[in-house]
Amino acid sequence: MVDDTEKGILIIAGINEALKYRKRYPRSSDENIMKNLMDFLKDPKLKKHQILIITGVTQALKILAEEPGISDKKVMDKVMKEIPNIINKN
Repeated sequence: MVDDTEKGILIIAGINEALKYRKRYPRSSDENIMKNLMDFLKDPKLKKHQILIITGVTQALKILAEEPGISDKKVMDKVMKEIPNIINKN
């Protein structure tokens, strides 16, 4: 069983993957970012935590849409504050 700290790390890993893709392809849509994330989630270690990771990435994309010029670090900081809520909802 995975504890909450490990779940938080998985969420951050997913967000990091999404932000790296966004940096590589700045004009990519949220849909393309999520498609790339699905490739990342094919890793057998991540399979059973897909919904948790997708929820975290969705939160990050929402922040980016609300604050277009925000830095990746600030996105990560904002989502990290929400991780307990994300974990409890899943």
